[in-house]
Amino acid sequence: MKIKKNVNGFDFLQNNLVPLMFIIICAICIPLSDFSPSYLLNEIVTRMGRNIFLILSLLIPIMAGMGLNFGMTLGAMAGQVALIFVTDWQIWGIPGVVLAMILSVPFSVLLGLLCGKLMNMAKGREMILGYMMNYFVTGLYQLLVLYFMGSIIPIKHASIMLPRGYGIRNTVGLLNMRQCLDNEFAILYKGVKIPVLNFIIIALLCLFIVWFRRTKLGQDMRAVGQDMEVAQAAGINVDRTRIISIIISTVFACRIWATCPPTPVMPRSACSASPRCWLAAPAWREPPSAMCSWGSSCSTPCSSWRPGRVSPSPAMP
Repeated sequence: MKIKKNVNGFDFLQNNLVPLMFIIICAICIPLSDFSPSYLLNEIVTRMGRNIFLILSLLIPIMAGMGLNFGMTLGAMAGQVALIFVTDWQIWGIPGVVLAMILSVPFSVLLGLLCGKLMNMAKGREMILGYMMNYFVTGLYQLLVLYFMGSIIPIKHASIMLPRGYGIRNTVGLLNMRQCLDNEFAILYKGVKIPVLNFIIIALLCLFIVWFRRTKLGQDMRAVGQDMEVAQAAGINVDRTRIISIIISTVFACRIWATCPPTPVMPRSACSASPRCWLAAPAWREPPSAMCSWGSSCSTPCSSWRPGRVSPSPAMP
């Protein structure tokens, strides 16, 4: 016999407080932004296609009982290093994206292996450790990009280097690679661009994860996620399984960063040369400067620059 529960308005508000607050904030802020509906839909569809990649990279560590992999930004750093090399070699479009994906795999596997070994030493605190790993590896990333590149690692084109002769500029122009997958086989429907190729790749990755869950390694990860002691007693190498899950997650994250380079911040009023300027100022180095959307430098700094809206930091989502 089923017991009917009386749901009053207070229980409904309590159970759905976050989505209701999101709807209220959107209803208030969207009219105030003065953005057209087509622009908002374009941005939502584009970012949804990219963020689903990141969500997929989180599923396997969750399946292994390791929680959200905040260390997935290590894969983003590997993807950014690969994009810098591809940009220096002047390989654009789909070939450049594919080459960046190939180059980023060894870096992301190495970082994922390091992260997985550390997480095995801090079982039960994986999310906190992954969060702190971002700060540690960000320092190594900045050491590599700002000091080693150009001095130890050869860089051909001086246009992407700092004036001092070594180190990569605060922002590297990716206009010849940005949104190349979004524009490939894209469908324009009532002013909204639908990136068909992105969603095809997402569907293939979803099928891969469904298939992977049925493999022996996937079953081992599920067993480890349910109870590590029972899985260890059943003969499963728990530490090895956890490391593999983190490596796969990091590789997935580096693929999205190499496949879909981050969209730069576009202030609405930035400089006299163009209404759409590319923000090019990290918080730890030089004063803000702007790069116009077609790639030419602009002498007037972006007036709407704020330290919280910088693009180069790899630890930012």
